[in-house]
Amino acid sequence: MLQGLTLGVCLLLAGGSVYAEGDAEIRALGEQLLDPDLEVACKAVHELEALGERAAPALEQLVKALDRQLPEGVAQQHYHPWMGMLPAYRRGVVATLEAIGPSAKAAVPGLVRMLERRPGGARDWLIRPLFTYWREDEVARSALKTWATNPRLRVDGELANQIKSWLASLGPEAHDVWDAWLTDGVGDSGFAMHTLHEAGAPGRAILRKHFEKSPHHAKAMLDMWIDAGELPTFARTEAITRLGRDVLGSRTAALAELLAGTEPDTAHEVAAALGDSPMYWDSWRQISARADAWSRRVGRDWFEAQRPKASLTGFEAAGLRRTTAYGGPGGTSFEEPPGGLLVGLRYTRGTVQWRPAIRSIQGVYLKEGALRDGPRHGQPGAQGGVVMAQPGYAIGGLYVQHGVRFESFAVVFMRVASDDSLDPADAYIDTWHGGWIAGHATPLLGGEGHAIVALHGRAGDDVDALGLVELQRPPPSGQAEAGK
Repeated sequence: MLQGLTLGVCLLLAGGSVYAEGDAEIRALGEQLLDPDLEVACKAVHELEALGERAAPALEQLVKALDRQLPEGVAQQHYHPWMGMLPAYRRGVVATLEAIGPSAKAAVPGLVRMLERRPGGARDWLIRPLFTYWREDEVARSALKTWATNPRLRVDGELANQIKSWLASLGPEAHDVWDAWLTDGVGDSGFAMHTLHEAGAPGRAILRKHFEKSPHHAKAMLDMWIDAGELPTFARTEAITRLGRDVLGSRTAALAELLAGTEPDTAHEVAAALGDSPMYWDSWRQISARADAWSRRVGRDWFEAQRPKASLTGFEAAGLRRTTAYGGPGGTSFEEPPGGLLVGLRYTRGTVQWRPAIRSIQGVYLKEGALRDGPRHGQPGAQGGVVMAQPGYAIGGLYVQHGVRFESFAVVFMRVASDDSLDPADAYIDTWHGGWIAGHATPLLGGEGHAIVALHGRAGDDVDALGLVELQRPPPSGQAEAGK
């Protein structure tokens, strides 16, 4: 409160003055800047400030005024009126020097000393003249760079943007500034990252240091590199790891594009990063949407590591085995007769009681070289699709989600062998169909390499539960091959 009053007094003292016009009068005002009575000095500085560039004859005294301090006795009194006058006095001196402009270069050392005394509290009124008129001066440039690395720096708005652009123009000379911004959170870390990214190898070396030290910076750098379409080699492993953790969001597809464009081994690394079941389906949806050899290899390598071991138990005499039907108890039971190799699924989907649901499903079978549709289960919904194997492949398993209904699925396709068995070592995984819910279990139906020849489960208005009917390959000795 007292500081505000004293500042008002200082301004009042200047209010009724008659401004000097001649050089002699201006120099006399300059002498008053150093008067032992700060009230006199404060009045003089406001008169000089009002003169603007015409205050140049008082330059020598203005330079000396930059170093003016309160007398020791006054400085020790917390409530002395001069304590509130001194900030206004200093701002008036700097404003006058700014008004004089480039010709006041003799003030640079004093301004730098003032900056060094108050680096964190330095605001636009002190930084602006240094930056605007004398930033190319070696002393000023060095001081501005040092100030820019101070954790408490305070400059906002357009001046801050101008200073950032100027620092960027210095090239390697400003690398220590960007290093400090990333180390201590001093300034705009995003601007520092992009500037270093554009600086080539020297800048990349600094980025690598912070990439390896700070998970927060690593995420921001990955976003930057993915958007730029340039992923450094040292960042590849971390990028793949984050892809596997579903933390890249909208940039997942762009990262998949980058990885697919590099050496083929990235497919195996991506598959490993996707980890144990349940698969990270958000990432997988983005990967599989590419529908190319690289994405199929990711699915194949992941399934190769996670697939169940083949079992010959549980088959009937005719060589048939039913998997668990996942879902709820509603609807009416159904079981299709074997209809050939299951190579596709037609489905519709919707929402029932605020949860996703498969409204209807229908198998597409390959028998004696021809495709045929199986019976439809459930009642069709408004939205739908069809999932078909590539030539030479058939459906070998389904990853599913369910509640009290069959809600969604992803298909594992396997190559068809000469005896109509399926090869789990040559498989790829399709994207998710229906309303996948994060965090819910994704059990696997089938997947051991036995041919899928029919569907079974429960259905009414929706598909309440769904399972697969497998045919053992080779069939039991002496038995006819069902479904042929």
